[in-house]
Amino acid sequence: MPKLSVPGPAATGAADADRSRKAVVAALMTTMALASLDGTVVSTAVPQIVGDLGGFSVFSWLFAGYLLAVTVTLPVYGKLSDTFGRKPVLIAGIVLFLIGSLLSALAWNMASLIAFRIVQGLGGGALQGTVQTIAADLYPLKERPKIQARLSTVWAVSAVAGPAVGGLLATYADWRWIFLINLPVGAVALWLITRHLREPGRDRARARAAAALAKESRAPADKPSGTEVIRAEGTRGPGDSRGPGGTSRPGGTSRPGGTTGPRRRTHRSRASQASQVDWPGALTIFGAGAALLTALVQGGIAWPWFSAPSLALLGGGAVLAVAVVLVERRAAEPILPGWVWRRPAIASVNLALGALGLLMIAPMVFLPLYAQSVLGLGPVAAGFVLSVMTLSWPITAALSSRVSDRIGVRRTAVTGIFLAALCLAAFPLLPHPAAPWQPALLMLLLGGALGIFQLPLIVGVQGAVGWSERGTATASILFYRQIGQSVGAALFGAVANAVLASRLGGAGDLESVSRSLEDPASLTAEAAERLRLAVDAAVDHVYAGAAAAAVAALLVLLFMAPRHFPVAADEPDPDPAPRPA
Repeated sequence: MPKLSVPGPAATGAADADRSRKAVVAALMTTMALASLDGTVVSTAVPQIVGDLGGFSVFSWLFAGYLLAVTVTLPVYGKLSDTFGRKPVLIAGIVLFLIGSLLSALAWNMASLIAFRIVQGLGGGALQGTVQTIAADLYPLKERPKIQARLSTVWAVSAVAGPAVGGLLATYADWRWIFLINLPVGAVALWLITRHLREPGRDRARARAAAALAKESRAPADKPSGTEVIRAEGTRGPGDSRGPGGTSRPGGTSRPGGTTGPRRRTHRSRASQASQVDWPGALTIFGAGAALLTALVQGGIAWPWFSAPSLALLGGGAVLAVAVVLVERRAAEPILPGWVWRRPAIASVNLALGALGLLMIAPMVFLPLYAQSVLGLGPVAAGFVLSVMTLSWPITAALSSRVSDRIGVRRTAVTGIFLAALCLAAFPLLPHPAAPWQPALLMLLLGGALGIFQLPLIVGVQGAVGWSERGTATASILFYRQIGQSVGAALFGAVANAVLASRLGGAGDLESVSRSLEDPASLTAEAAERLRLAVDAAVDHVYAGAAAAAVAALLVLLFMAPRHFPVAADEPDPDPAPRPA
């Protein structure tokens, strides 16, 4: 008679922990989808919204307001998650996002809708940064690329699918359902996070900080204490069995940039950190970011670049940026600490992902315009030309961890951005008129290249810092990616309009030309072809600029990024229960 085996407490605990982690991952993917989707979902519903609420002259603030709020709050939420923990920050962000969604659905005019979209963005900033940080906390370093690849897939698919979802809801239901649909989905995510998310990493960080503080109080003045051990990528720390092969460095610790020696870190109690939250820094960052991003997003659209509003916003933003530096230098717990720029691994990724945000404007904004105005495709077909990026991006992102395990983070990212630069530079070489499959093929290759490029850098930065710095580091690189998008939208919009003006003798801009080509029957064949050639040339110049941004990211990685990304030695398995074999 076969014996019946009863699972022991360890096996039961492992199964429960695994189920809880899967529930949390589902909630993270859901919240990431909501934050990404709401950045673009309104675009195709603008005619219905304007027809119902009016306010055509300011409708662009539906996008700009959300983008501004997300961008300027990212570093603030990153620091708060390091201070108070990820769970309360994410819960507060979801609640604020859902409140903004409900109020947006109840908006009675365009001004109220814009204000409520800003409320949505204030919650969306917590969603974007904290979700990626929690994902890094949940998984050890070797498994982290898998979960980050899933989140990258959700982000890419949601951003591209947003216009289609918004158009369907606005056409077959009502535009208010664009916001109402967030409520049940967000409520489920909120319940899963509240019920299943535990933060053992936070408890261990507190214990290490308390132990280091006690040791520091007992240590002689001439000996370092409170040291956080950091090892180089490709080496093993004491007791580490997860990292790539290698031996631990004798004597001292490996520091970013390739030098060795102990790095002293002063640990404060959690209560002391909570009482020293840098609210003046948060307010100055918010003010500087809002002024500069408003100038970039609205310049050349709502008002001329050299008009009084643009100059006032740029000047005020510059003054506030100087104030940010002064305030953060004096703060005990700065929102934007200096170490995000002093450590080569994080500083180089800040710049590289800023370049990524900038170059992504070319396919996300200008490719649909090219497909409809130059190739004559309808909105659905034009969306397909762009959406093929989402087919290759998640596949190569999932495979990038195997590549980085073999050749390292920097070489993997360099390979990806080099291939991306080639794809972008090839776009101006397409014939006129191109067959639709030609730009689609380039976008398929571009998505694959960017999947190899972005994910190893995010994982590399998250592995280079401990729990108490991971939220700030993750928010930093996402913040500069968002800044890159804002700069790219302003810069490439100005480039495209300048090319159109030169080709058309100063008559017309990108918006008016695209509207004219929507009804080619109203134009002569010669006039329509002249406009198509002008749009083709404008988009070619934008892609050339995007290729230049990719080259800039390549140079940053080659000359600024460390050859081997550092790996924090305090990378324990975040799951305290035994893992099933």
